[in-house]
Amino acid sequence: MKRSLSEKVRCQTTKHLHTLGFARIKSTFWTRPSELVVEFVHLHLYSFAPEFRIHIGVRVLNDPLRAIALNGPSSVSVDSYNTKFTEDPASLMECAAEIARYCSDVGDTWWAKQRQLEQHLDNSSLRRPEEAMALREAIAGRADPQRVLRSRNLLGVS
Repeated sequence: MKRSLSEKVRCQTTKHLHTLGFARIKSTFWTRPSELVVEFVHLHLYSFAPEFRIHIGVRVLNDPLRAIALNGPSSVSVDSYNTKFTEDPASLMECAAEIARYCSDVGDTWWAKQRQLEQHLDNSSLRRPEEAMALREAIAGRADPQRVLRSRNLLGVS
C-alpha cells in the first residue's frame, strides 16, 4: 500500500516539477538537461516510513563515473519540509507540494550557483576532480561521446 501511495505522490510531484522545467524520466528521477549538464531531482522512499528523502544534483554529461552521483543537497539536513504522507488525499498532495517547495527553495539556488561556476570554470563545488576535468574538457569541445551517451542513458534523457 505504501508503494501505491508513494506513486501517487510522485505523480503529483511530476506536475509541480514540470512548472520548474523538469521531466520525469524514471520512477524516482526528474531531469532538466542543458548542453553540458543535467540537473536532477531524486526521491528516495524510506523503507521504514511513508516518507521521502529529496536529493538534488547535477550530472556533467562528460563525467566518466558509471553511476549517478547524488552530489547536491538533500532534505535530510532540513527539517522545515514535511515529506511524510498518509492515505489521506490531502496528505499526498501536501507531500508533493513540499517536495516541489524544497526543489524551488533549495534547489533553484544551488543549481543557479552550479551554472555560475560552470561559466567561470570554478569547479570548487564539484566534488570529484574527474568531474571537474570532464566539465573542462566538454567546455573545450573535447567531450567523449561514449561518456555523454552513458550519462544520457543513466538519466534517461535524449
